[in-house]
Amino acid sequence: MFNSFVQSIRSLVFVIAGVVFPTFTEANIPLINEISPTHVSHANVKLPLNFKRIVIDPGHGGIDEGCKVQNIKEKELALKISKRLGNLLKSKYPQLEVIYTRSSDKFVSLQNRIAIANQSEADLFISIHCNYVKEKYVSGTETYVLGTDKKSQALIAKEENQFYQDDFINSVQFKRLENHAYIKSLDIASKIESSFASLKGVKSRGVRHGGFRVLQMTTMPSVLIETGFLSNQKDKERLNSMHGQI
Repeated sequence: MFNSFVQSIRSLVFVIAGVVFPTFTEANIPLINEISPTHVSHANVKLPLNFKRIVIDPGHGGIDEGCKVQNIKEKELALKISKRLGNLLKSKYPQLEVIYTRSSDKFVSLQNRIAIANQSEADLFISIHCNYVKEKYVSGTETYVLGTDKKSQALIAKEENQFYQDDFINSVQFKRLENHAYIKSLDIASKIESSFASLKGVKSRGVRHGGFRVLQMTTMPSVLIETGFLSNQKDKERLNSMHGQI
């Protein structure tokens, strides 16, 4: 189980190196599923010229434990996974600046997480979480991008009407449009889930839309990864196998 999950974390690095980074350099943004992670060689992939930093957001922390099963806490797993992902990225790309919204067991508000990402002018934001539902048979990974429910559609319509107004130019929404954030986020999420799906013992539940605040208010491409369900025995064992071994 431990080796399988280590492989899945390395797979994230593979996706970022082999698929995500080229996304930031291509003049034409690739179509979703246009590139398969299993067919991309990352051996010689270099950082894009203007790609400088990534923000990794370990969910919850401090008094906010997230979901919990017995003595297994989401906040602890999210931090361990985030640090491993950051360390692997740094080992492959020493020039890449990796910023964590928290590096210890402390509470960080959503507003501060968003501020860290936006003020650092990060090129990519990844939030790491674990899932929980009452139905114990439900398992697998999910990667979220900003949702497109009726409320979001109304916001988009409002944004389009305001597009050329001065007070909109400096808004988060304008910067997201300017950065092609939604399209890039969707492409990144698709590659991450495709990569998980290729791993033995890891079930991908696909790309999903959500109205998470950290996705709404960050100006760069951003995804939120649910790494598995602590309510599911197999997922719990897979996730918890990292405990004390990183």
